[in-house]
Amino acid sequence: MITSANEIPNEATLNAKVCVVGSGAAGICLALELAKQGIDVCLLEGGGMTAEDASQDLHGGVNVGLGQFEIRSTRLRQWGGTTNHWGGMSPRLSAIDFQERAYLPHSGWPITLADLEPFYQPAERYCDISPIWRSYESGTCPAQTAMGFGKGPLGVQLTPWSPPTRFGQKYKSDIDRLGNLRTLTHANVVEIITDEGATTVTRVRARTLGGKQFFVNARAVVLTTGGLEAPKLLLASHRQQPKGLGNQNDLVGRYYMDHIGFWSGAALFSRKYAGFNTLTDYVTQNDERAHFLLTPRSKTMLQEAMVNFRYLFYQTPVSYEGVRASVEFVNEISNLQLPGEIGARIGDILVDIDQLVGKTISSKLPGVDIARSDTKTLSGRALPQAIAHLSMEQIPNPQSRVTLSDKKDALGERILKLDWQITQQDRNNILTAANMLGQSLGSNGFGRSYIPKHLRALNVDQEIEIACHHMGTTRMSNDPKTGVVDSNLQVHGVKNLYIASCSVFPTSGWANPTLTIVALSVRLADHLKKMLR
Repeated sequence: MITSANEIPNEATLNAKVCVVGSGAAGICLALELAKQGIDVCLLEGGGMTAEDASQDLHGGVNVGLGQFEIRSTRLRQWGGTTNHWGGMSPRLSAIDFQERAYLPHSGWPITLADLEPFYQPAERYCDISPIWRSYESGTCPAQTAMGFGKGPLGVQLTPWSPPTRFGQKYKSDIDRLGNLRTLTHANVVEIITDEGATTVTRVRARTLGGKQFFVNARAVVLTTGGLEAPKLLLASHRQQPKGLGNQNDLVGRYYMDHIGFWSGAALFSRKYAGFNTLTDYVTQNDERAHFLLTPRSKTMLQEAMVNFRYLFYQTPVSYEGVRASVEFVNEISNLQLPGEIGARIGDILVDIDQLVGKTISSKLPGVDIARSDTKTLSGRALPQAIAHLSMEQIPNPQSRVTLSDKKDALGERILKLDWQITQQDRNNILTAANMLGQSLGSNGFGRSYIPKHLRALNVDQEIEIACHHMGTTRMSNDPKTGVVDSNLQVHGVKNLYIASCSVFPTSGWANPTLTIVALSVRLADHLKKMLR
């Protein structure tokens, strides 16, 4: 059953075997997995059943790092959590993503892909992903076979998409039917209270915006609140540990990561390449959709000391600097002006000389009839080209972090402060990925890549996009000196406190995190079932 915490008596104490904080994909999945086994669960959601400005405002924060984006809108505080605006891309992590790589600082998970694989299948059921795509993972999909890319650093990968599943909507009736699963909205957890030694959680304290306060006693508490809220709550729970719960080694909130998004130019294809339309659009099977991507081969990453990434392609007209420089050059001459920056413009023109041969140029020269600049050649045939969107793994960086600001929210609690930082190697890796795309197109005879000038000069910070995949802030390690949770997602030193969130990812790979979050939640539910017997 689902009710509002506004209906709970002030200072009430509720009891459950497991208290789950957060009703996103991880929280709903975990609560259902446990409740269906007869375990009493109390699921707490800070927002309402639908979006409410006052609740969403509690997701505010101070951004002092890269991007200067508004933190408030990067996740949703309502029933179903951020699945309410989830896009649906649902890849699994690759085996190499779990491995320690000597060239990648702070890499290595305490579990392997083999440990997580048994839980990916139920996670895909929760996310409504057809098993047909998994049957194609070995490259047996007819369309994938026709894609080519047998040579070069990048290969083709098929990635399924969820419809996307809105967890709050889809699983509400299941939750309503379970009498041992009590769900409260408007229940803002503000503190995790422990015994004097901070080794056992005794209860959680929650508040409503209407002024009520109540407590939940539970044998186990699981935070499923994401990579910003999980460290915020640990840092705010400092009765017994002044630096914050689980923060004895100053790791809570550090290693904040997001996937680095970047529009890194274009792929210019030969007309002989048969896979162009398939590569730049969804593929469907029985009304299920998937997408072909280009990703680096594992051996390439190891040989080139490169992080993981993927390229998605979109059939959109591309603006070329060489074409633009030519147009400006001709226009200035036609107006009897001396062209400026001649050397730089000639350099741009030479980089894009094949596009100038294949493209037509708008001109104001009297008596010269040159057609408009578009995606046509002089013969009128379309040029196969697509803009290339990069999503790339970030190097774990302890200086990239979440802390608490001195500013307070409507509940009187300190809001978070985000300082997202990338390294120079991250910037270099954006260019390396673009070069690998060009090498793969060229070595297979499919065309070439176009790399914009600002990327060639590594002037990238203003162009980096956020993915809102908040990862790494309570990272997983079996050593408490290098991680906040262990391989079972238990907070080091606190025997009944767990975190199921992408905040536990030590590294991110390129894969969007939702599917792996759900798989980790199913795995944690399996562990808790055994522990609570």
